[in-house]
Amino acid sequence: MSDKPKSRAFEPEAPLSRQFATIAIGLAGGLLFLAIGVPAGAMSGAMAACALVGTFAPAWVVPMNSFLRNLAMLASGVSIGATVTAETFRNIAAYPFSVSGMIVCVFVMTFVSVMGSLKVSRWDRPTAVLAAIPGAMGFVLAAAMTTGANAPRVVTVQMMRVFFLVCLVPLILAETGAQVISPAARESDPLWIFAIETAVGCG
Repeated sequence: MSDKPKSRAFEPEAPLSRQFATIAIGLAGGLLFLAIGVPAGAMSGAMAACALVGTFAPAWVVPMNSFLRNLAMLASGVSIGATVTAETFRNIAAYPFSVSGMIVCVFVMTFVSVMGSLKVSRWDRPTAVLAAIPGAMGFVLAAAMTTGANAPRVVTVQMMRVFFLVCLVPLILAETGAQVISPAARESDPLWIFAIETAVGCG
C-alpha cells in the first residue's frame, strides 16, 4: 500500500520559537499599519511585514505547524461566518441576476485559469487546479500538502491574488476616493455565542 502523496515543497516544521517570532512580526506589522491608518491595516500590515522580513531574513519567517494553521483557519471561519445574518440572505434574494452572474464569472475565471496553467505553463493538474481556486487559500494550502501539487507555484499564485486584494485594492480605493458602502454596524455577539460557534467549528 503506497503512502499518500505529499507536497513537493513543505519542509519539516520549524522550531516553535521561530513560529512565534513569525507571529510577532505579523502582529507588529498589523499594528503599525493600523496606527498609520492604512486601509485593512491589520491583515495587509501583517502580510507586508512577513514578506519583507522573509525576503531579507528568511530564518525568522517560517510556515506555521498544523495546529497553529488550523487555529488560524478556525478563527477566520468563525469571524466570517458570524457576519452572515438573515439580512445577508435577503440581499442575495434581492439581486438574483447579479449574484448569478458573479457565480458564473467565478467558474469561468477558474476554468480559464486552470486551462492556461495546463496548456500554456504545462503545470500538472493538481497544481493548476489548486492555484486557480479563488478565495480559499487556507483550504488550498492544506490540500497542497497531501495531493502532490507543486506548493511553491500554488503559494505564489495564491499569495499574489491575496496581496492584490488585501494590500493594493484598499489603497487604490482610498487614493481614488471611490465610495464603498460599509456594512451596517452591529453589536458583537456575547461570549457564550462565540464559544458555541468555536465548538461547532472545531467539530
